[in-house]
Amino acid sequence: MDRWNVLVLAAAAVARAGSAQTATEILQKVSGAYRGTALDIEWKEGYEHQSPASQNNTQAPIRMAQAGAKTRLEEYGMLYVSDGVHNWQYSSAFHEYADNKGMMANLFSRYLALPRGVQNARILREEPLTLQGSAVPCYVIEVERPRNLPGSNQLVTRETYWIDKARYLVLKSTSSTLPTAPDVPGGTSQRGIQVTRVASGDAVPDSLFQFTPPAGAKLVDRISSTPQSPLYGKPFPEFEWTDLQGNPYSTKSLSGHVAVIRFGSFYSDADTSFVELLHRALAPKGVIVWDVITGRTSGLQSEVQRLGYTMPMLAASPSTTAAALGFGNGVLTGVVVLDRSGKVVYHSNGMTGTTLQQDVVTALRDAGVW
Repeated sequence: MDRWNVLVLAAAAVARAGSAQTATEILQKVSGAYRGTALDIEWKEGYEHQSPASQNNTQAPIRMAQAGAKTRLEEYGMLYVSDGVHNWQYSSAFHEYADNKGMMANLFSRYLALPRGVQNARILREEPLTLQGSAVPCYVIEVERPRNLPGSNQLVTRETYWIDKARYLVLKSTSSTLPTAPDVPGGTSQRGIQVTRVASGDAVPDSLFQFTPPAGAKLVDRISSTPQSPLYGKPFPEFEWTDLQGNPYSTKSLSGHVAVIRFGSFYSDADTSFVELLHRALAPKGVIVWDVITGRTSGLQSEVQRLGYTMPMLAASPSTTAAALGFGNGVLTGVVVLDRSGKVVYHSNGMTGTTLQQDVVTALRDAGVW
């Protein structure tokens, strides 16, 4: 091989090396691809959590579309449509719709923030995914994010993304939350999505962001809460739990009191803080507020003290399952309100967030707390 050919091959090798992207650079391009681009994406999302106290497994089809300030979200029997001025909500379960002024947040925020908080990122390989009958070349990237827990314990979230090489859209992802040491007994969580359809740019029609009420739908000020739990209006089942110090708590002791019981992970900060505020405000009125932790509880006492929680924090027993507690969607996360006779007068049935908080306050008012 003559000297000229050697130089040409060497230059080509340098060019290839210079053009190679790192995993971090690809993640940055993913963030940019979801910013300001009109998108309409459908996928199937699955979630599974296993711990000594509980096991949850859910799957759901989801559709998200966004074009500037206009958004559309379809999930779990709910439709949310915003044209930038009106924020329409429609519940197929209740056949109700409401108009809340304002805009929804960016639906693809999870991907806008993808490069943040990354401890390690690496390209595993390149492989195609089949999407709408065609093979789409993808980067397969693995990301690790640390989650610090009380003491020296840690969890790490390991995420794998199949990223469209041309459009830098996430077409598939899986994530697992695992202990980093054998002395962290909190269990594992796995989440995954599989995109089934993508449209972008001019292929996203403006009609997606217009709302026409279905025939017979009722206009309401606020959509009703989630479909009614089978426990609604019935006596709450008897359970025995223990607090973080091992002291026993029985639901029998709630008789004669209005009670609020939250179920979920200790790290569901918004709902946990909400019921803590209820506890502080309503304990003088005789209202009992408990937080039942459905994930790991070992080693949490110091974190509870640091955060200043004063309500009883209880560890769920093996019998504390979604089915036994009337959570019809199979996910043991939410709030139950009992009246003084022990009857369930509110059951969130898996709903969390602001709407839940409004419903809990209404239920407490209706129960005669104030």
